[in-house]
Amino acid sequence: MSPILSTFAAGSVRGFTSAGGGALWELVDGVYVWGGGAITGVSDFDEVALNALPESSIIYIRYPLRVGSSTQTITAAACRNSSLLSQSIFSYNPLSNISYLGSISSPVSNSNDDNDALAMDGDGAGIVAWDANANSPTQGNWARITGTSVTTTNAADPWMVTPFPSNVQQHLIAFPGTGYATWIKPGNSQIRVGNTSSTYSDRSGTSAELGDVFNYSGDIKNNIYSISDGINSFVIGRWGQNNAQYIEIDLTDGSIHHSSQINYTSNPSQHDSTEEDFNGDQLFAINGAVSYHHDGNFIYGGTTGFRSHPGPFNSSGKQTFSAGTNADQTGMDICTTVDSNRYLYFGDWGHDNGGLFNRGDDDRLSIRETSVRMLTATSTPSSL
Repeated sequence: MSPILSTFAAGSVRGFTSAGGGALWELVDGVYVWGGGAITGVSDFDEVALNALPESSIIYIRYPLRVGSSTQTITAAACRNSSLLSQSIFSYNPLSNISYLGSISSPVSNSNDDNDALAMDGDGAGIVAWDANANSPTQGNWARITGTSVTTTNAADPWMVTPFPSNVQQHLIAFPGTGYATWIKPGNSQIRVGNTSSTYSDRSGTSAELGDVFNYSGDIKNNIYSISDGINSFVIGRWGQNNAQYIEIDLTDGSIHHSSQINYTSNPSQHDSTEEDFNGDQLFAINGAVSYHHDGNFIYGGTTGFRSHPGPFNSSGKQTFSAGTNADQTGMDICTTVDSNRYLYFGDWGHDNGGLFNRGDDDRLSIRETSVRMLTATSTPSSL
């Protein structure tokens, strides 16, 4: 149980002040509201600000984030572990568990053997190469799904931000909380950032900013993973390596605002591999912690943030939700799309035996609504 949610009822307010007397945080309706002005990333919170927050518990924070030419109010679920604050735009009520809310739906169908070309875009839409296998985001025709509705079909370029050209290996990271997407081209150490209205110039980072994963030029499939906060930061790593990189994107110009290396106590191993996949494992933090699929179960929760976990894919201290009956070739990334009410859907193409939801035989995408929601500027714990 979260100490914040159990101690402070909705409507209660408590102020925390700095040594100079200025307000750092004010607790309003269960949310810690920042009083120190706009930030570019959570790394801007200094030691004094961080120490004013509870440690190793699920909390909610609100602050103005610099986005484009203005600011956007962000409410995020978060967990502080010592000097590291991990946040996420996706949350569920921490006094309960993740559950399914709706029945299984299959919005896209077509015979397409072993298809894993499925990813979430920066606006929360799910995108799948429905008519042919694709090992690159510029191959095949794609369908775009929002909730259970198919909004685009037969699109050669359905993406918010056009991928790097020439079928190069690349990885998509989505920030649906701010409406931005980031393409990573590891072998060339490049990043492309944008939203529906603009794309920033491609950025080439230094080795210190991008880490060892950007020296890798092989297949993305079953090799590269990322963990996005859904706002403007992510961890990116390579299976079998004990280091990864935490990166914050400056959403005013698409540059790297902050980067630091994470060293795990053991080499992360991929639990569930796939046959055909253009994007590697696109994972999302929920309530500030790592979440992923493994053998039909969704692993989530705990009070160790995704920036702080000594081994991000270790289920110790986490919860398990039975997400489906079959899991052959499903992969670790099943967070697929967000509907107009901000509910997150799990999704999987029905592989040889029907996939996660036991639907079809290599001939349809199936999705199901969960109790996980994308937070808005005014979200509170009691609204979940």
